[in-house]
Amino acid sequence: MKIKRQYIILLTLLILTASIVPNFWQLGMTGIVGFFLAYLTKGSRKVKTK
Repeated sequence: MKIKRQYIILLTLLILTASIVPNFWQLGMTGIVGFFLAYLTKGSRKVKTK
């Protein structure tokens, strides 16, 4: 039972890390892209107002 529990814990940790890491990468990329888009739109708005 102990060995099986350890394997289950390891599998769950691997699955969690595999599911969390790409999500964090996607969130980071989307955040960077969103930030650049917001910066560009703000810049274009400032230019348009001027």
